[in-house]
This record gives sequence, C-alpha cells and structure tokens, in this order.
Amino acid sequence: MTAVTSAVDTAERQRIAAHLPELRAALEEQRSFREDQLADLFATAAGASASMSHDVHGEVAVALRLGATKALREIESAIARIESGSYGSCDSCAGGIPLERLEILPMAALCMRCARAHDVRTPSR
Repeated sequence: MTAVTSAVDTAERQRIAAHLPELRAALEEQRSFREDQLADLFATAAGASASMSHDVHGEVAVALRLGATKALREIESAIARIESGSYGSCDSCAGGIPLERLEILPMAALCMRCARAHDVRTPSR
C-alpha cells in the first residue's frame, strides 16, 4: 500500500466514523422494520389454512419471509461490524467501502468491485 492510498483510506475511514451514528440509526430502523415484517408474515402464515400453503399466495409468502430473513441477517451483520470496528471495510478484499455506498446501502459488506464480481459468480434465479 502506498502512502497516498493509505492517506485516502484514512480520510475515508474518518468520514465514515463521523457519520457512524446516522448509519447505525438507519440500520437500527431497518432492523426494527424487518423484525416487524417477519412477525406479521409469520402471524399471517399461522392463520392461513394448510391448503393455501401450496398455492401462489403461499409461495409468495415464503419468498417474502426468506427475503426479509436474509435482509435482517445482513443488517445484524452490519451492526456487528460497527461494534467490532470493521464497518466500512470490504469483507472480500479488506479495502474501504465509500461513505456514499454506505449511505445508500448501510448494510453493504462489499465494495462495488467485489459486489460486481460476486454478482457475476452468483447467477440470479
């Protein structure tokens, strides 16, 4: 790592640190939303009849629960990264994740380069 790269990384980490309270608040808000969403989805599923679980509505409900559960895991992982001091570092390459990306997607665990590479390797369904 060059001195210039190190200075850029340090400056970006300082910017992230300055915005950490807002980023954490956004994550906490998203966590609360996902927990409420999952509670509602599970309550709806518990009230649905057994015959409904195999129709299209049942499939949609399962997909919604899976998506909300995945999002909640990503949010909780981001909060854990804040607590461990690794928030803002890419899980793949250990490079920095720009503040602008974290403002848009506060649970981001990958920089854009690694996220693109991951998307290429992981085909959508």
